[in-house]
Amino acid sequence: MYLDILVSGLAVGCIYSLIAMSFSLIFRSSGVLNIGTGEFVMIGGLVGYSVISSLSANYYVSIILAMLIAGIVGYLANTLIFHPIQKRGGQDVHVLIASIGILISLPQLGALIWGAEPLSYPNNISQGQVNIGVTQISGMSLLVIVLSIIVMVVFQIFFRYTRLGQAMRAIADDRIMSQLLGINNHKY
Repeated sequence: MYLDILVSGLAVGCIYSLIAMSFSLIFRSSGVLNIGTGEFVMIGGLVGYSVISSLSANYYVSIILAMLIAGIVGYLANTLIFHPIQKRGGQDVHVLIASIGILISLPQLGALIWGAEPLSYPNNISQGQVNIGVTQISGMSLLVIVLSIIVMVVFQIFFRYTRLGQAMRAIADDRIMSQLLGINNHKY
């Protein structure tokens, strides 16, 4: 009984770890403290729900569409909100206020489109159970844990061993010094 609760809690913790990693990646690479980052995850979840329940699409298709839409919303927020503020010489507090606006407005937009009632993904997604002794563990929880670990390891490898990842780390550590070393800050 306690093992399934532990695994379920670990899966939720992995999701929060991925969101925290996105906070860190955004801040380290752009210097933007976007506290509305979690709302992009919410939009992705709602889009995934809509694709699965309304369009009866394949689970994997819905995941790809949800990530694509969440990425587009994040890109639009960066392009339409954060870059113009930074381009005009806005201070960090201006960017923070804009991210608070995202934090407030995206849930409201989600409530307008999907309603304010809690939504649940169809049961057929998480029906797979793994039996460990007398305990049944959700296959979805195990999948979330495994995929989260894979994503974290891939990002570590990317930032440590690839040229692009090293350039992004250099820019995040010291933008001026990286320019002096020949790294094009606008390219990355």
